[in-house]
Amino acid sequence: MKRWQAVLLAATLVLGAGCSDLGGMATRYRAERMAWQARREEARLRVGKARPDSTTLLKIRDSYSRLRAAFKPPFVKGTGDAAKRLNAEIARLVGMTELTSARFALQAHRPDLALEQAQWAASIAAADTGLHREADFVTVAALQGLRKYDEAVATLYGMLDRYPPIPPPRYDREDRILSV
Repeated sequence: MKRWQAVLLAATLVLGAGCSDLGGMATRYRAERMAWQARREEARLRVGKARPDSTTLLKIRDSYSRLRAAFKPPFVKGTGDAAKRLNAEIARLVGMTELTSARFALQAHRPDLALEQAQWAASIAAADTGLHREADFVTVAALQGLRKYDEAVATLYGMLDRYPPIPPPRYDREDRILSV
């Protein structure tokens, strides 16, 4: 068998085996790369500063917010299982970087920005309860920063309804917060 025939056969097998979702995987790679670049920018801006000022914190926040601007839901076109899985992975990545950006807004004393970002992250969470829960915690912190304490408490009570505490399978492994 000639070399070009072997390459053509291998390419056909790879595409036929279901590994042809290159567009979605490329989108996920671009999102991961942008998140890495945001972390690198954060490290660059923090060099030599034990406690950065609010301007530096907002610059770091902007570097994390670029993912939200670059990737709009639905992140990957398609209806199959692979597209749903990639959408969930990219939503989690973009949502977590948006929440990181919101935390920097809180540190820069801009709870208004943090609240909007946390609400957006919660809106794309779908079935990802981990992302939704993180967004709820950032929402509570932003509401406290805005001095909307009643709304913050209501959000915490809503979290108890959405995420009920689950008792451990054995009582010797019980979480201390549940025994208070």
